[in-house]
Amino acid sequence: AHPARAQNLLLVPTSTGRPDSSVLSLREMRVDVGLARGFASVSVRQVFENRTATDQEGTWRFVLPPSGAVGDFAVWDASVRIPGVILEKKRARAIYRDLTTQRIDPGLLQQGDEDDDDLGQELSAMLMRCEYYRTAVSDFVAMRLDDHVYWVEKGGRNEMNIQLYAAPLNVNEILRKVLFNGELPVVLTSATLSVSGKLDYYMRRIGFDNGTCDILDTPFDYENQVKIYIPKNMPLPDEENYLESACDEIENYISRTHGKAFVLFTSYDNMKRSSDRLRPFFDDKGITLLVQGEGKSRSAMLSTFKQDVDSVIFGVTSFWMGVDVPGEALSNVIITKLPFAVPSHPLVQARSERIEREGGKSFMDYSLPEAVLRFRQGVGRLIRKKTDKGIIVILDRRIISKRYGSIFLNSIPKCQVEIC
Repeated sequence: AHPARAQNLLLVPTSTGRPDSSVLSLREMRVDVGLARGFASVSVRQVFENRTATDQEGTWRFVLPPSGAVGDFAVWDASVRIPGVILEKKRARAIYRDLTTQRIDPGLLQQGDEDDDDLGQELSAMLMRCEYYRTAVSDFVAMRLDDHVYWVEKGGRNEMNIQLYAAPLNVNEILRKVLFNGELPVVLTSATLSVSGKLDYYMRRIGFDNGTCDILDTPFDYENQVKIYIPKNMPLPDEENYLESACDEIENYISRTHGKAFVLFTSYDNMKRSSDRLRPFFDDKGITLLVQGEGKSRSAMLSTFKQDVDSVIFGVTSFWMGVDVPGEALSNVIITKLPFAVPSHPLVQARSERIEREGGKSFMDYSLPEAVLRFRQGVGRLIRKKTDKGIIVILDRRIISKRYGSIFLNSIPKCQVEIC
């Protein structure tokens, strides 16, 4: 949810008929979106600072029925608590109707001193944000966007946060129209765009078919800076004793570098179970274990990791990419599983079904290249400058036992590989 989109909802008339911007200023706001029994609900809570008295707060709740029509909006519960004023539901409905249709009492926007002008401009901007927010929820419930897949995810502590998602099945048609239409020059650059030394998958994926492509050599000497270890006797990831064996190998390779490692997982569940199992090992070794999702933000974890050279991070998706830790602090990257997307995820499932309907092979045409690109991003965490050295451990023997495994190894710079 974007709280700013509903920021104006409680800037409504006080007993004098207009907000007093010299007294009230917004200090805190929370917006929650819920989905239950086919209804989408939006709850907005705001706390104001009163420069002359105590804090005031108010909560609004609105419900959007499944039809998603603008006229079907109804106030579920609304009240504003400020000195001497309680806004009754009848008045709340009227104000909400004005907000959602971008009609507002002219008295609110009376021209006067400079503060009033600023307030009017701010309210107008907030009304536009509120309208965008309302439209987004309405479009989601009514599923108005063609060739999109819709889903709801729960997360956060006790799974109390609900997020609404809508994503296009094919981004190539959109990008070809708005980005690669020839009106402006476009340059795309990244260290992880190719699969097996070719850019075909990425070009097809984004709709880029009328331009120049180049693959440049890496500036690093991977053959002398990196060594890959692949334990050949590891159980397959779906076998019962896989997690136990993976934890044994993590202990082994963490001991070699005395920490200084990223251990990359593909699921929170396996990460949590592994961290619970291995915590006594880290305590005995005097190595700090930082686990994603256990209180610290990613930036706070990275700051601690860089300061405590022997520490270890257990991380999932966000630690596979966009993380830069040059030097001795990161000397070991352990990849617990090849990063295939979960087949049952709504977006993955919908895109795979579309590929199959069009005569393609969803695994080779979508799941595999996506996993290779993510794998390359994970491997790339290790070497960030020419003086870096370290090891990469792959605890998924499919990389040597399956025919497609060679595609992963052929997609990274050539380096030493030991199958042990």
